[in-house]
Amino acid sequence: MQKIESDEQELNREMTRILFLQREETLSHLPLNREYAFFNAIKKGNHDEVLRLMEPLTSESLGVLSEDPVRNIRYHLIITIALTTRFCIEAGLLEEYACTLSDVYIRRADKCTKTEELQKLHREVILTFTGAMAKQKKEQVVSLPVLKTYDYIETHLHERLRLEDVAAAAGVSRTYLCGLFKRETGMTVGSYIVSCKISAARDLLVYTDYSVQDISNYLAFSSASHFISVFRSAEGIGPGEYRKRNYRKHFR
Repeated sequence: MQKIESDEQELNREMTRILFLQREETLSHLPLNREYAFFNAIKKGNHDEVLRLMEPLTSESLGVLSEDPVRNIRYHLIITIALTTRFCIEAGLLEEYACTLSDVYIRRADKCTKTEELQKLHREVILTFTGAMAKQKKEQVVSLPVLKTYDYIETHLHERLRLEDVAAAAGVSRTYLCGLFKRETGMTVGSYIVSCKISAARDLLVYTDYSVQDISNYLAFSSASHFISVFRSAEGIGPGEYRKRNYRKHFR
């Protein structure tokens, strides 16, 4: 018992020291919106957006996991590979293919001995997964207005989406879009918006430490209670319980 208490005290001291240093040096981890936007761009197969949002593994905003520069970058790369793999699987990428790709890249990362090698591998990982998602998206045949609707909704999940705005982005009237979207997808535009927001919420609950209130705000729900109600209706359990059952359990 004393050993456990001693270990916990040591952990608390280390956490306090690191948090103090981060505040002193004005360091922080990637903000929620940029971090999620990056992984969402990979899921969409959006090559240009991925390159715009991709942080170098040497960025101070990623935090320090090891005092050794090479080991620190390797740890961040492995985390990125694991997260990218799971985000892509949940977006429909074949699980066997994604996991095999993940294993190959993690083994390659383990063999790298220079920061430049890890940086190059990082770019290759991201662009390979992005390319796989882009290829998959092209194989899903729907009309151009529906594709534009997908893109607009996915890139504006952090906003309160109005049908008028979505239709305008798709270049058609609201009435025409509603009918077309229903015929081609079997869903209403409104239900698709909710499903996208709930999918994003699941990812954020499983793969981040952000609070339910933060996630509610980011996904532009009117209130945390409204978010909880919608989430419970979709998943059968509240977001807090969902996190308890699933938090990072899929990490390889």
